Parts: sequence; structure tokens; C-alpha cells
Amino acid sequence: MVFESVVAEVLNRVLGNFVNNLDASQLNIGIWGGDVKLTNLEVKETALDDFDLPVKLKFGCLTRLVLKIPWSDLYRQPVIADIEGLNLIIVPNKGVIYSEEKAKKHEKGEKDKALARLEENRKRRRKPPDSASDTFAEKFIATVIKNLQVTVRNIHIRYEDKYSHRSRPFAVGATLEGIDFKTTDENWNETIHKEVVKVVYKLVSLKNLAIYWNSGSELVSDLADNAAISQAMNDAIVINNRKPSGYKYMLEPINMQAKLALNQKPETDNSNWKIPKIKLILDVDTLAVAVGKFQYQDLLLLLEAQERFRTAAQYLKYRPHLNDYKGHYRKWWHFAYNAIVEEIVRRRRNNWNWERMKKHRRSVRAYKDAWLKKQTEKNLSNKDRNIIEETEEHLDMFNLNIARQQADMEIDRRGLTRLEDQPQGWVNWAKNWWTGGGGVKEKGESVALSSGDIMTKFEQVLTIEEKAKLFDAIDYQENIPPTDYPKHFVDNVVIANLSLLMVVIEDALTLKFSIITTRIEHRASAQAINFKSGVKNVTMDGCGQQILFVQDDFTDWLTILVETNPLDRDKAGYDQYIKVALAPTVMKYHAPAINTAIEALRPPESVRLNQLTAAAMARYEDVKARSLTGLAHVVDTRAKLVLDIRIAPLTVVISENGIFNENKPNLIADLGLLTITTMENDLFVQTPLLADQEAECRAKLFSRAYDKFSVKLTNVQLIFSDNYQSGMDAKSGHKSSSHLLQPTGLNVAFHKSSIDDLQLPKIRIMGELPDIIITISDKRLLELVKLILSIPTPAPEKEISAFRPAEFEKARIRDLAMMHAIMEVSEISEDEHLKVKKDDIEKQEEKKIDMQQIQLEVNLTLKQVQMVIGTADAVFLSIQIKSLGCSLQMRTFDMVAMAYLGDLTVEQPQYKSLIPERNTLFVIDNTHNSDQNLLQFKYVQANKESPFFATEYNSMEQAIDISFKTMIISLHQDAMISLKKYFETLQEKIAELQNRDKPTQDQGDEADAGVTISDVPLLHEKKVLVSRSSSQLSLARSASESLKLSHARRERELAQTRNDFVVKMHINAVFDSLSVYVGSIKCLDTALSITIVRVAITMRMLLL
Repeated sequence: MVFESVVAEVLNRVLGNFVNNLDASQLNIGIWGGDVKLTNLEVKETALDDFDLPVKLKFGCLTRLVLKIPWSDLYRQPVIADIEGLNLIIVPNKGVIYSEEKAKKHEKGEKDKALARLEENRKRRRKPPDSASDTFAEKFIATVIKNLQVTVRNIHIRYEDKYSHRSRPFAVGATLEGIDFKTTDENWNETIHKEVVKVVYKLVSLKNLAIYWNSGSELVSDLADNAAISQAMNDAIVINNRKPSGYKYMLEPINMQAKLALNQKPETDNSNWKIPKIKLILDVDTLAVAVGKFQYQDLLLLLEAQERFRTAAQYLKYRPHLNDYKGHYRKWWHFAYNAIVEEIVRRRRNNWNWERMKKHRRSVRAYKDAWLKKQTEKNLSNKDRNIIEETEEHLDMFNLNIARQQADMEIDRRGLTRLEDQPQGWVNWAKNWWTGGGGVKEKGESVALSSGDIMTKFEQVLTIEEKAKLFDAIDYQENIPPTDYPKHFVDNVVIANLSLLMVVIEDALTLKFSIITTRIEHRASAQAINFKSGVKNVTMDGCGQQILFVQDDFTDWLTILVETNPLDRDKAGYDQYIKVALAPTVMKYHAPAINTAIEALRPPESVRLNQLTAAAMARYEDVKARSLTGLAHVVDTRAKLVLDIRIAPLTVVISENGIFNENKPNLIADLGLLTITTMENDLFVQTPLLADQEAECRAKLFSRAYDKFSVKLTNVQLIFSDNYQSGMDAKSGHKSSSHLLQPTGLNVAFHKSSIDDLQLPKIRIMGELPDIIITISDKRLLELVKLILSIPTPAPEKEISAFRPAEFEKARIRDLAMMHAIMEVSEISEDEHLKVKKDDIEKQEEKKIDMQQIQLEVNLTLKQVQMVIGTADAVFLSIQIKSLGCSLQMRTFDMVAMAYLGDLTVEQPQYKSLIPERNTLFVIDNTHNSDQNLLQFKYVQANKESPFFATEYNSMEQAIDISFKTMIISLHQDAMISLKKYFETLQEKIAELQNRDKPTQDQGDEADAGVTISDVPLLHEKKVLVSRSSSQLSLARSASESLKLSHARRERELAQTRNDFVVKMHINAVFDSLSVYVGSIKCLDTALSITIVRVAITMRMLLL
């Protein structure tokens, strides 16, 4: 009778809270008889009120609920659940009323969950969980799955919103024709197992699951008759692949089959560990996701409304119970005043009140002592229990976690024994599995079924005979250790097959992925995973034109392989392996489709998602500076990652007018072959031979502490040809007259530290970039400009107003660091705390102050960049840059960037030089030594929150150092005239090309400028929105800015008394020499030389 009583109580509690017309006595009779039939249930409109959500239930009904429970043979006969006709309509909740009781209850619940999670993590680190509890849970779940059969029919959940966009209400809903969860034989035919079987087969069939989003929709919830509402909801469900009219689906109706094979005893199935415990096969025919312009805009408006609700939740306690501003301005001004005073002013004063701080310290100490007793004493006194309950009521999770951690450290220091170390029975195992943790309940503590602790109810009423019967049914033996599976045994296998995946932007683009396969194998005994996935083909169409396709139809477009902890690690040579291969593809740019897609995904003017655009707060990393021995141990035991990524080139073809035409001029961009592979030896960094043996050993260890990858990009080229075929032929070759950019690439080493250590940069990027040579004639340049100007672009976004972005208070890094360190104190092993001496801690802290971890280190060099402009016969102008490099270091509190330029020359070879050192004319030339750089640049940006901002950075936020060597400028009269004439002619021809398209654009502008009668209400509504938004912003700003100004005045006065200044920017520049020569073909007329110029600029500001 245990299960009957528990099921009856649970169903009465759950259904009683959510159903209006529930006959509790009839429900109890049905449960005890094993046959429950409930029809036409009405869901309470207050069902969601207790959750304080921004939505509420407007309508809900359940047509039929049937439960068939064979109590006489519960463990062998199937339990049948049949649910039919669940219709729910949810609407925005515009009248959320603050309830202090519910708010405290919700806060207490969230606090308890977080503390339970932290406590469970500490327990698991001290003592790994008993595998016997996992065995009991696995067998219990297997029995439930074996005997359970579920049928769900006709589900429709709908959300209607007429507030986010008042002129265009929308409705979004999910519909489901049915789900069947049936027991089958090995051929997937439905059956009932009355005898014991080794492998249980389950078939789950999903029919016509769909999600729709209707913009400008009629609202079903406005109907007066409940019967009409139910009929409208039922008519919207897709039945037998017949879609109702008037619905736009974001997720087209899908059908899926899931086949589950559950091997209950792999050790006795005589398969030599070849049949997995769980094998799941998912088959889906087509999965189509679509989005339209109005659907996308409505989605953003909905997200903005939810963002406003989350922002307002903090001040809900002060908000008046009003939905309108008109006539209630005094109450709303009081609301703004109370929100600022209570949450900012008084809260700050209370935090620094000395009496409050003393009371807080006493409370934390008392809680620590009481918690220590609860962990070690069986009979906890009422006084200590009251201290724990009262303290957990008013203290936040931050301080409670500190007190508990201190109590745990005190237990270890004094050598006390925790209650959890005592032997526990099967009920505690089951309870831990069912409820997700918890220890032994104290006497007198109430057990609430609403919290999910159902296993405790079983413990109270389960007899010895019923316990034995349960163990026999699930084939579980108490005190028998679980089976140790061999490492090669594959426990779980998941196979997923998807014939077609479609992503559609309405009236614009259709992206199709064909034949997607995935296979996941899990070996639990070795903690190993093998993941394989692939996509056979990919295509993209738009406006009747094929845009994207794979060049080779016989090769899979995408293959992915991920493997961890292989069986033979020494032979494989890795702990983690990732392989990705992508086949070459061609994209033919189609402007009408691309522009339509951009227009469809353009957000409405009024939407500004502040939470998505706010700058991320600085994050504190808790890292250590390890000793040489400790670092060597970590390096030797770290996991080895091997990457093998090969992304074949994507070829982009752009034709004249933005529509592909193989007979017109085409611009072809080959993005090159990208490969990322693991490197054993670093070609860019060599370990130095140092006199100090310890320093040399440390340098080698640092090198081994990185996962090193080689990133190569080869054969990047840009081609401009008269037709498509000639351009593709030129792409296959190496160099041709059609090449604008000669084939090039890059070779970069990417190092990622696998160890968190202050001495090691987290990420290092270094490498040499190949030469970049661009050659183009004046004729080809004009043709290229003509092609670019012919491509239509999306219409510019029309801005109603330019609101200033919301300002967000930047959290101080030191405060964040302290908060993060204390909150994660539970993650530190107690043994480490006990072994570390006070002197070692002080030395470590002193070392941390002097060190900053490098987050990112970049070193890149480029030998040559050259651009040649001329005619088909001769070079007119040649611009050349040699030896270009940059380096970057991003550390915890600063950023250091350095760049240098070796040489810069501009040559006009058709003219003779004005100086004897050159034969041809160099408009810009250099004469410094080859081992020197023409320009050197260093930029340092420091964070004011740095603890050594005044010492190391001299209170300078930004420092710039510039060093410039020798430059010669030759102003040749004839060369300047020819150069001016050349570019003026070129500019005139470009202007002529632009004027050809101007009449069409002017007509389009005139058409856009016209306003029809139907547009007047919409424009009026936009003006009202802008006026309302601007007034709200001005009210908010006036309140916040007045506080900021008064605060700024006080800080300014204090800073002036301290004479405390900070340097905003400091610039230091040195120019060695600059020579200017002026002349013509006849002779040199004038020579001017300037040497040694020094410039120093300092910008200061008050430190506020």
C-alpha cells in the first residue's frame, strides 16, 4: 500500500494546486482501484501566480487524463498514462503585485539551492559518492522505463501579446499531435513483457511537433466562450500532416522516432561486452526552421519587454499598483525617490554602520559554531538549530558559504568526525539519488512532499517484505559491489540521423543541409567519448538563384571526429583528438536575396537590448605562481590535445549588377586553404641556452606547458576577369594578368597554456606573414570600380532619433576579484589549507602583488607589402613597405602594444631622381641603416584600478612613445603634375560611372519620401513612442545626473585637497631627420633638412 498512498497524495497536491473542478474523493477511489479517469479539467488562471513571472494563464483545460496502475502486479505489468487535449493560453502579466512573503520565500529557496550545491561539491571532494547508490538508481530507472507506457495527444500551448507592439499583436505557440512511448520487441513491434528479458526495447514516436509565430494575429483569448476558445485551439493543431491555414511556422511540423535498447545486465548477456547498456537511435526526416521580417521584429520586442521586467524586478517592492502614469505623477515620483534612496543611499550608509558590522561578525561566528555542531553531533540542541534557521533567514549566500567553509576547516583542524562518514543504508542511497543530495534528516524536521523528497515517505512506511519485493523486482542486491566494466566496453551509444535541415529567411534565402549523421559512444569506465558527425551536402538558394554549392558532389561537405582517452594512449599519442574537414564550396553572390535577408533581419527602431550590448565585467582569475617542481609535475600529467582541422577554400564570385552572369566581368575571391594542426616543435620560439641551469630548465618547462598549434592559410588570391570561366582558369594557375592579389597566405603559431600559472601567458600568437603584392592597371581599376558601383546595397536604416546609449556602472576589478576569491573558497582543498604555513602564504601574496598574468601575447611580422599602379605597358607608381611588425601584451591591469615599420618607399620609375644616390625618382625614400626601423611605436594603457597604478605606471592611463628615423621627400615638378593629372582623370571617370546610376537612386529616394494616408497613424505612433521614450529618459537622467553631479563635486573637492592628479595621456616623440628636395627635369632647385625634433605632451585630469 506504500505506492498507492504516495501516488494519491502527490496527485492530490499537484492537481489540487492547478485544477479547478477536481473531485479529490473520486481521484482517491480511482488511484486505489488502479484506474483513474479525469475528463474536462479546468486549469486555474492563478496557476502561474506563485512564480512571479511576467506572464499569466488566461485559459487552460485538459480534455482527458487516464492512469492505469496494476497494483496487483506492479513490477511486471505496464503502467499506462494517457493525456489528451491540453490547451493553454498565456498572456503578459501587466499587473504583477509585490508580495513580501512570496519574495522572501523565493529568495530563501534560491539561497537553499545554491548552498546545497556548494555543500554537495564539498562532500564529493572529501568522499567520492558510493557507486552502490548509482547502481540502485540505474536499476530503479530501468524498471520504470520497462513498465511505463505513455500516450500524449493534441497539445497546444499559446502565448498572445498585444502590449509589446500595440498596432501589431502577435501570437506564438507550440502544437503537438502526439507522443507514443511503447514497449516493443527486437523488431520494434509493440508487445508486453510478462517475463524477464535481458534487453528492453522502447519506441518513442513524435508526431507533428510545430512552433508558429503569427504577427498581426487575431487573439483567441479575446473570445468570450470557452468552448469557442477550445475549438480554435484544437483547430490550430497539425493533424496527419494537414497544416491549418493562416499560420506561419518558425519550426515546421516534424516527425521523429526514437528507438531505445536497454541492456539490463551486460555482464551476463554472453556477448563479450559487445552490446551496450543503452543504445538510442533518433531518426528525423526533415527539420525546417524559418523566420520572417515581422517574426524577427516581434521576437526582439518580446526580448526587450522581458528585459524591462527583469530590470524592474529589483524595484518592484517600491512600485505603486498602477498601470497608467496619467493622473498619478506624484506616486510615480515617490516611487523613483524611494527606489534611489533605499537601494543606493541608505543601503550604502547601512553597509558602513559600525554597529551593524559588529552584529554581522557575531552572527557569522555564531552560525559557524552551530554549523560545526550540526556536522559532527547527532543530537543538535534547539538553540543551535534556531541559530542556523535565523541566520540563514537574514544572511546572504556569500557570508553563509564563508561561515560553512570556516566550519569545515575547523573540523579538519580539530580532527572531528562528520555524521556523513557513518554507514548508511539503501534508503539514504535512494534518497540522495532522488532528491539530489541531503544527509540524514534531523529529528523533528518536517518532510514535505512538495519539495520532492518522496523517497523519505517510502522510508517511513515501507515494510521489510515490501522492501525485499522491490529489490527482487529491480534485480538489486544490497551490500553487493557494482560490476566493474572493462575499459573497452562501450556503455552508451547514441545515433542520430537527419535527412534534411532547412534554415529559411522568408522571401530571401533557403539554406539546406542534407543527410546529417551523428554517432556518440561513451566508455564510462575509462571516462572516454568518441563523437563522429558529418554533413553530406550543403546548398543555399535565394530568389530563384543557386548561391552556395559544394564543388565535389562525391565528397562529404563536413566531417567531425572527437575522441578522448583512447584505449592505447601510448600508441595513439594523445589524450584528446579533434578532426574537422570541410570540402571546397562556391558562393555566387546574389544581391537581391542578400539585401532582402538583411532587410528582414533589421531590428525595429525602438528596440535597444541593453543587456545584450553592455560591456562585460572584468573577470578575476584565481591562479598561482608554482614552484619549479610543482610546475614540472603539472606539465608531465597534463592531457595532450591533438588538432587536425582542414577547411577547404570558399570561392566567392561577384558579378556585375550583383546577379551572377558568367559572361560579364566577375570578381573572384579565393579565401584559401586553412589548416590547424598540433605542433610538436615550435618553429618560431627556440629555448635559449642560459648560463643558469635552473633558468634553462624553467624555460624548457614553460615551452612544454603549452598546447601548440600551427595555423596555415595558403593560396589566398583575388582575381578580376572578363568572364567567369577565364577567372576560374586563372584561379587554378599561379600568376596571371587577371590577378589583383597574387596568391598569398599566412603561417602563425598559436599556443594555449594548459596550466593556470602567473608566469605563463594564457595565449600566445606569433608568426611571419608572407608578401602581399597588389598589381592593377588604370583600365582594370576603372572596370573594378564599375563592378562595385553596379552592386545594389540594402536601403539605409532610417533613424527616428539618436538616443544616447544607456550608461552602465563599471564594477571595480578589485572588488570583483575579492568577491570571486571568497565565493570560490569552497573550491580550495582543505588539505592544502592545513599544510600551508603562514610564512608561505605571506610570501605567495607578496609575489602575486609583483606579478601580472599575461592574458594574450601576440608577435607578428610581415616582410613586404607592395602595390603597383600603371598601364598595361609600364609602371606608373609603386608603393612598397618593408619589414612591418607588431607585438601585443594584454595583462591583468594593462595592455602594451608595439609596432615598427622598416622602410617606406614611393617610386615613379619614369622620372630621374633629384639626388645622386638613386637612378629613378623616389617621391618618399629612406637612408637609415638596414638594422634600424623607420618608425617605432609603443602604446601602454593602464587600468586605474591596478594596485600599483601610481608606482609602476606613474599614474598614467595612456603612454605613447614614437621614434622616427630619416625620411627623404622629393617633390619633382613634372612628376607631381603627371600624378595629379592621372588621378584627376581617374576621378572624373569614376564620377561618370557614379552618375549613371544616380537617376535611378533619386527616383527611389523620391518614392521613399512619399507618405500615404495609411502611413499617418504609424508615423504618429512612432512619434508618440519617441516622445514617451525621450521623456522617460530625461526623467531618469535628471534624477541620476543630479546625484552624480553632487557626488562629483564632493570628490573633486576632496581630490583638490589631496592634490591627487592622474595623467590621462602622455606622448613622447623623437624625429631624427626629415629632408625635402624640390626640383624638375632640369635641375634641383631647393633642399631643406630638419634634424632632431623632440615633442612631449601631457594631459592631466583630476582623479575622481
